[in-house]
Amino acid sequence: MSKKTIIITGGNSGIGFAAARILGRSGDKYTVILACRSEERGQEAVRTIKEESPNADVVYMNLDLSSMASVHKFVENFHASGRRLHVLCNNAGMNVGNTSNTPQITQDGFEVTMATNHLGHFLLTSLLLDDLKSTALIEGDARIVVTASQSHDIVKAKFMGTKPTNWDDMNYTTSDPFSSTQAYKDSKLANVMFTRELAKKLEGTNVTVNCFCPGVTGRYFINQEEVTPAAEALDDEACKKLWTLSEQMVGGKKEEKE
Repeated sequence: MSKKTIIITGGNSGIGFAAARILGRSGDKYTVILACRSEERGQEAVRTIKEESPNADVVYMNLDLSSMASVHKFVENFHASGRRLHVLCNNAGMNVGNTSNTPQITQDGFEVTMATNHLGHFLLTSLLLDDLKSTALIEGDARIVVTASQSHDIVKAKFMGTKPTNWDDMNYTTSDPFSSTQAYKDSKLANVMFTRELAKKLEGTNVTVNCFCPGVTGRYFINQEEVTPAAEALDDEACKKLWTLSEQMVGGKKEEKE
């Protein structure tokens, strides 16, 4: 049986690093790709895992989820490696903290929290979806795992009540004071909504998508038990609108931007 290739975004720290360490103990079964923004921290994580498990098959690949160009480049490099993809762990996340009342805008024009936690992963998944479907067709199954957060259901996301084509609301350019906490909650709600909509699109492909808090297909789990997510996350029309909105913002059908 060939090795399974697993991509873990944000695999140099936290939950992602813990998962990579465990998988590294079975180097004969898994190739683990740590998709991280910092080469220094990524390579340090690789060294640590290999020191603990000399047979670990763990590699670092650069990925900055706040940059859509970086996402495209990562996928290009992954395809160049010739590896088959079995599992995509959309794990990386960030919270800018209560340091400013003004949103930080990326080079792509997106608020950095939403860009990193949702839009970057949306694009990454879109670009790798054919790889996962191919693996499922040949080997029987493939998986996508999304790290969400219980905080998604505390406050209704700001963009939920706006027109789906007005993406400025996701960048927090309205008259309301910017709240980094709200931005984080909104991005985590987007994770759950993305998971539910993607699950529908993947029906019949043997590619499953799971969502969990720190997954069964399109469901939400806490402490290994299925729970009901926020009402907004169960709104099918809202999930469709978010999907369409995300596609409009980042595209995602091709590796190279036109």
